Amino acid sequence: MSLLSQKLGTAVPIQWQYTLAKNGQSKLGVYSGKSFLESRLNESDLRPGLLKWIARHNSTLGRSADFWQHTSGANVPGISGNVDENISYTDTITGGSGKVSKPAESKPAKEKPVAKKSSSGSLLKRGSRGSAVLALQKRFSSVYFYPDKGANNHGCDGIYGSKTEDAVRRFQLTHGLTADGIYGPQTAKALDKAVATQKKSKPKKSPTHKVVKGDTLWDLAIKNKTTVAELKKLNKLKSDIIYPGQILKLK
Repeated sequence: MSLLSQKLGTAVPIQWQYTLAKNGQSKLGVYSGKSFLESRLNESDLRPGLLKWIARHNSTLGRSADFWQHTSGANVPGISGNVDENISYTDTITGGSGKVSKPAESKPAKEKPVAKKSSSGSLLKRGSRGSAVLALQKRFSSVYFYPDKGANNHGCDGIYGSKTEDAVRRFQLTHGLTADGIYGPQTAKALDKAVATQKKSKPKKSPTHKVVKGDTLWDLAIKNKTTVAELKKLNKLKSDIIYPGQILKLK
């Protein structure tokens, strides 16, 4: 896509927005898929203050936006079939809190912006920094909600920026909370539960033994209630000979 083609493609929404603005419309925006917006339009030529509503059905938006349509597979009571679901990062349109308009049978609990301590620490939000943020990022990563999966340490850097806020929003959305990107008591409680569940689901490591002088496969088999044949199979041994310093799996 050439720069000229981008400019020509951008001219259409520019003219449309100009016409709307001229007729008294102040809340203007553009709805587009992420790849189309970035490859077919020249964003720097768009009207200043234009709201961007991006459709990207993925676990990560990967750019700034005012609204993110993250799935087309949501369910709304009373509507048959799937519907689109969006996250709002601004209250410009609604005049409200900018929260996710996720349908639910019961109203989700809201995070209260107070410095009340939860089981996992104090309230944290965008702009927070330090060891508490780093610990929080690592806990979210342990349940696969990475601040930035492709970055060094998955983006765990102790800075509560836009990507950490996005990870918190995605977690909140998945667990039926108000997706405001703020880590408070309700989110802490859900994260505690998710981390505990993840730990329980991890398979136990196979016990091992470091061979010392005098050890034999026979003795190790007797002590660990197994057989020499099983130990050889488990450790891919071709003979009964073992050596000091060798690490053997026992089960």
